[in-house]
Amino acid sequence: MIQPWPFRRKKRLIEILAPQPAVTSPPDLAAWVDEAAVVLTEVHQTLLTPVIAELKPTVTAFYRDGRHHAMPWVRLLQDRLVAADTRWQRFVETQIDPLFGNERTRQHAALGMGTSPEERDVNRRVIFAAGNLGIAWAASYVFLPLAVVSFSFSAWISWKPFYSRAYWALRHERRLTYPVVIGVSQIVAYLGGYFVPSSIATLAIITMQKLLQRTENHFRREFIGIFSTPPRTVWMLVEGAEIEVDFASIKVGDTILLEGGQVVPVDGRVVAGAATVDQHMLTGEGQPAEKEAGDHVLAATVVLAGKLYVQVEKTGIETNAAQIATILERAAKYRVSLMSRVNDFTDSMVFPLLGVGTLAWFTLGSWAGAAIMGMGVGAIARFGGPMAMLSYLNIASQQGILVKDAASLEIFKRVDTIVFDKTGTLTLEMPQLHAIHCFTELSDATLLTYAAAAESKQEHPIAQAILAAAQARDLPLPTIEDACYEIGYGIKVRLPVSALTSESPEMSADRLVRVGSQRFMALEGIALPAEVDALASSAYAQGHSLVFVAVDAQLAGVIELAPTIRPEARKAVAALRRQGLGLYIISGDHEAPTRHLAAQLGIEHSFAGVLPQDKAALVEQLKAEGRTVCFVGDGINDALAMHAAQTSVSLCGATTIATDTAQVVLMGQDLSQIAFLRSMAHDFDGTLNMLFRLTVVPIAFVTSTTFLLQTGIYFSVFIWQISMLSGIGVGLMPIYRYRGRG
Repeated sequence: MIQPWPFRRKKRLIEILAPQPAVTSPPDLAAWVDEAAVVLTEVHQTLLTPVIAELKPTVTAFYRDGRHHAMPWVRLLQDRLVAADTRWQRFVETQIDPLFGNERTRQHAALGMGTSPEERDVNRRVIFAAGNLGIAWAASYVFLPLAVVSFSFSAWISWKPFYSRAYWALRHERRLTYPVVIGVSQIVAYLGGYFVPSSIATLAIITMQKLLQRTENHFRREFIGIFSTPPRTVWMLVEGAEIEVDFASIKVGDTILLEGGQVVPVDGRVVAGAATVDQHMLTGEGQPAEKEAGDHVLAATVVLAGKLYVQVEKTGIETNAAQIATILERAAKYRVSLMSRVNDFTDSMVFPLLGVGTLAWFTLGSWAGAAIMGMGVGAIARFGGPMAMLSYLNIASQQGILVKDAASLEIFKRVDTIVFDKTGTLTLEMPQLHAIHCFTELSDATLLTYAAAAESKQEHPIAQAILAAAQARDLPLPTIEDACYEIGYGIKVRLPVSALTSESPEMSADRLVRVGSQRFMALEGIALPAEVDALASSAYAQGHSLVFVAVDAQLAGVIELAPTIRPEARKAVAALRRQGLGLYIISGDHEAPTRHLAAQLGIEHSFAGVLPQDKAALVEQLKAEGRTVCFVGDGINDALAMHAAQTSVSLCGATTIATDTAQVVLMGQDLSQIAFLRSMAHDFDGTLNMLFRLTVVPIAFVTSTTFLLQTGIYFSVFIWQISMLSGIGVGLMPIYRYRGRG
């Protein structure tokens, strides 16, 4: 509405005549702050500084005196806590852990596998959770403010196994997992005042965590230690003189001296001397190698006999052995554990359970949400799965099988290819006497006696085979002085006549006996009959080795040694063939013996002359073809192939790294147990499937009764306990099913 002009003019006049309010400027905040600072500085300088200066010596003396008097009590408290923790850990290890398998616990101890730091941490959390249950009861029925203490204590107990994992899953993985449900259900329960049920759930979950820890893999790093502790000193050739120097001072180009019994500490080239070297730990070849000028030697091999001057080519971390150690260390660091089927199944149910629990919370109240989410996720599978794992692990232990990694039980069901190492796995390390071929009037017994006497102080497998053959025939061996030995590519020993008169009374002079390879005979100038070539060709074609024995200046005979096939190898291979598995032999040995052994055992595929890194490459090739590979090996040279395979098996008594790398160790050294283990893996898979089918039953039951009958959280906890017991029962069933099986 437009006002008439007189009214507009009057309003303007009033505005002009009216007194104007005083205009005040805004306060100067910066000036006020400056003034306040000046005042505070004056107060500090005039009042506080003198007081502080006067009290500082007193306070400092009081603190030092108090600390001096308190430290003994603090140390005493620390000692008491450490002693209490030690007693508790010993109680768990001796009284509780054996409940899950005395045999398995003993086998772990036999392999040096003690309680891990993770297991000790879970043991502590178990007793803390039990104590928190008492605090929760007091908060519910005696003093309500204790609920804050109980919740804080419960959160601390559950932080590492659950809350931290829940945070990681939400923040980094952007997904809902089982720990998320545990954390949410615990918070909801405490907000609703259900302190005791939540504490019971915490105790039960930590106990389950203890069971899960029992099934985790215990890997060792002893392999790295083998090559990280070189000899402190070595003998080096300097301007024609042999001097002892620190190993750390050795560099490329130096020449070092190695004698019988020493471990080769470097990779290098032989510039002088001759010796036999045991290198089966790296190459898998059972027979010692003969080394002379121009040949190469590798670190971690052993000089059995002789003397070598080696020019250093690689030392320290550059050696082949150390490179293998580095590869294993890197593989161990970045190896990611396979998520079990139980975790996969229960994680898939997290989102629906959280949704239903949230709906119940908003429609019925916090008690309903706590009741549904307090069921956890698949209690039967969560508890029954680990219990089933433990049951099958202990069944395996009773059969002489130590399964160090529980995930191998699931992998073994999918295995369709078995790759065997030859030496030490399908065959024993020590060969056996196959035949004695005499070329003089000496009898078989005399020839064997001479050879055994010469080899009596040697430790390599061939020497032990000859000695075992002599002992089996009850042949008396003459005593020989150490000064009579000359060792190079073979052994040259002088047998005194006094030790031989019982064998040949007419003998009037000592006899010079040479035992070694065909090459050794040639170096010694011993003429070989024409039939030796045919004998050598026939023997090598069968995978046999020949040991030549010369008496005085004439070849007296040849001892033929054959690989000793493990007694159970044929039975084991036949059982695996019946299961439809593809079988391979990979060996560092020569082509002829490897192919011959494969034919004897009925194995269709064989690869010979394979170096350690190439073994792993062949396993990777099989995996690329879509195969699930199990490598069965023995020795450090198999470690890379074991890591490459999906799962691996070794024999107890093998080198430490082999038993540490392998997921399965045959404690009884019985290869036929592999087929049994694979059958057991199928049963384990069936047990898990049963648990998965049963696990949805209690969740559906509690959800329906909560919405329809409005049952409370205690009813949910009761059903949860029944579910847990049901899962444990299903997990224990295999023990009774396998009872009495041999």
